[in-house]
Amino acid sequence: MTIVQQVATLRKRAGLPATRIGEIAGTDASNIYAIEHGRRDPAASTLERIASAAGVKILAVQSEGAAFVSETTEVLRERVASGD
Repeated sequence: MTIVQQVATLRKRAGLPATRIGEIAGTDASNIYAIEHGRRDPAASTLERIASAAGVKILAVQSEGAAFVSETTEVLRERVASGD
């Protein structure tokens, strides 16, 4: 699973719509969908903003380009509770 797929999975698990992630990350929902479906390759800074908005942290990037993200449960709970 790619880093983008992992972030998308965690976003969906948290119940956060792409529109809300886009608002928090400073981009629109169509860009989020395009990135999540592999139609756009995000810049590292964009991916970091999306991951942060989804309440996840990018932990490591391996030499093959595979990456891992970690769910930050408390951040997700706070965002869902506050509507962010």
